[in-house]
Amino acid sequence: MALALAAPSMAVAAVNLDKGLTCEMSATAFFSPIVQRRLIDIEPYAVEDSISQFRPRAQIGKNALYAFGMKVETVFGYARDQIMFLRGPGTEPENTYGVVVKEGIANVQAQLNSMGVHRAQTRRISSSRTAITCEGV
Repeated sequence: MALALAAPSMAVAAVNLDKGLTCEMSATAFFSPIVQRRLIDIEPYAVEDSISQFRPRAQIGKNALYAFGMKVETVFGYARDQIMFLRGPGTEPENTYGVVVKEGIANVQAQLNSMGVHRAQTRRISSSRTAITCEGV
């Protein structure tokens, strides 16, 4: 299943990652169109517990990334046998992917619930930032 990249209604020409964040595809399938369209820097800016973190290349306008109407600040993930993901020490994690959005966790959970997205996990990063994660897919 390929990730459909479409424009959200509030941001003309922005890229919507909603379909991939329903957690029904692999990390490789999620990242492939994002990398092919050069929507993220392919070198991770950070790696924590083998999870590589990538910055979106566009912050506003054309090719800015959104998830469920919320601005994406980071795209992260790990997939076995993929050279773009750096492996850290310790136990190899499950295939994982997701985004960090600029929104508080209560608003993110409410938005996901209203859209019927139940497989994605949320984690509070700060009062105004939340991770939306798909694991083991």
